Amino acid sequence: MIAYLPLHKINALYDAELREAVGRVLDSGWYLKGEATRQFERDYAMPTTCAARRLQPVMSGK
Repeated sequence: MIAYLPLHKINALYDAELREAVGRVLDSGWYLKGEATRQFERDYAMPTTCAARRLQPVMSGK
């Protein structure tokens, strides 16, 4: 297999921040449509960022 991105090395740079953010979401009990989603929409769905009025978060899994 040809390695594409060493995500474990990249993620290690942000480990504490990622764990804290995931912990906040888990502790809130809202995986979708919670405050983290609203904050993401405010931060990234603004007209100056991507010209979208709203974003629709989606998840995939089995």
